Amino acid sequence: MDLQQFITDFAKTLEIEKTETLSGETRFRDLDQWSSIVYLSVLEMIGEKYKVQIKTKDFRLLNTLSEISAAIESARKH
Repeated sequence: MDLQQFITDFAKTLEIEKTETLSGETRFRDLDQWSSIVYLSVLEMIGEKYKVQIKTKDFRLLNTLSEISAAIESARKH
Protein backbone atom coordinates (compact mmCIF):
# COMPACT_ATOMS: atom_id res chain seq x y z
CA MET A 1 0.00 0.00 0.00
CA ASP A 2 1.19 3.49 -0.81
CA LEU A 3 1.74 5.49 2.39
CA GLN A 4 1.31 8.81 0.59
CA GLN A 5 -2.08 7.72 -0.78
CA PHE A 6 -3.18 6.76 2.73
CA ILE A 7 -2.02 10.15 4.05
CA THR A 8 -4.05 11.85 1.31
CA ASP A 9 -7.14 9.79 2.21
CA PHE A 10 -6.58 10.48 5.92
CA ALA A 11 -6.24 14.23 5.26
CA LYS A 12 -9.48 14.24 3.24
CA THR A 13 -11.29 12.52 6.09
CA LEU A 14 -10.03 15.13 8.56
CA GLU A 15 -10.58 17.95 6.04
CA ILE A 16 -6.90 18.92 6.15
CA GLU A 17 -6.12 20.85 2.98
CA LYS A 18 -2.33 20.93 3.27
CA THR A 19 -1.32 17.28 3.11
CA GLU A 20 2.35 18.31 3.08
CA THR A 21 1.97 19.04 6.81
CA LEU A 22 1.45 15.30 7.35
CA SER A 23 3.98 12.48 7.12
CA GLY A 24 4.29 8.86 8.14
CA GLU A 25 5.66 10.04 11.48
CA THR A 26 2.68 12.30 12.22
CA ARG A 27 1.17 11.40 15.59
CA PHE A 28 -2.48 11.59 14.56
CA ARG A 29 -3.88 11.92 18.09
CA ASP A 30 -1.87 15.16 18.45
CA LEU A 31 -3.68 16.79 15.52
CA ASP A 32 -6.11 19.58 16.43
CA GLN A 33 -8.76 17.93 14.24
CA TRP A 34 -8.60 14.58 16.08
CA SER A 35 -11.69 13.61 18.08
CA SER A 36 -13.79 10.55 18.79
CA ILE A 37 -16.05 11.46 15.86
CA VAL A 38 -13.05 11.75 13.54
CA TYR A 39 -11.81 8.39 14.83
CA LEU A 40 -15.06 6.80 13.69
CA SER A 41 -14.80 8.57 10.33
CA VAL A 42 -11.26 7.27 9.86
CA LEU A 43 -12.36 3.71 10.64
CA GLU A 44 -15.22 4.07 8.15
CA MET A 45 -12.86 5.43 5.47
CA ILE A 46 -10.46 2.52 6.04
CA GLY A 47 -13.32 0.04 5.71
CA GLU A 48 -14.72 1.60 2.56
CA LYS A 49 -11.50 2.48 0.75
CA TYR A 50 -9.22 -0.37 1.84
CA LYS A 51 -11.83 -3.06 2.59
CA VAL A 52 -10.42 -3.93 6.02
CA GLN A 53 -11.48 -3.45 9.61
CA ILE A 54 -9.09 -2.52 12.39
CA LYS A 55 -10.38 -3.51 15.80
CA THR A 56 -10.59 -0.80 18.45
CA LYS A 57 -8.19 -2.66 20.75
CA ASP A 58 -5.65 -2.83 17.91
CA PHE A 59 -6.17 0.78 16.85
CA ARG A 60 -5.41 1.96 20.39
CA LEU A 61 -1.87 0.64 19.96
CA LEU A 62 -1.24 2.76 16.86
CA ASN A 63 0.40 6.17 17.17
CA THR A 64 1.49 7.38 13.74
CA LEU A 65 0.08 7.47 10.24
CA SER A 66 2.68 4.97 9.07
CA GLU A 67 1.54 2.57 11.82
CA ILE A 68 -2.07 2.84 10.61
CA SER A 69 -0.90 2.23 7.05
CA ALA A 70 1.08 -0.84 8.16
CA ALA A 71 -1.95 -2.15 10.09
CA ILE A 72 -4.09 -1.80 6.96
CA GLU A 73 -1.50 -3.63 4.88
CA SER A 74 -1.25 -6.40 7.47
CA ALA A 75 -5.03 -6.79 7.61
CA ARG A 76 -5.23 -6.99 3.82
CA LYS A 77 -2.82 -9.94 3.84
CA HIS A 78 -5.00 -11.95 6.22
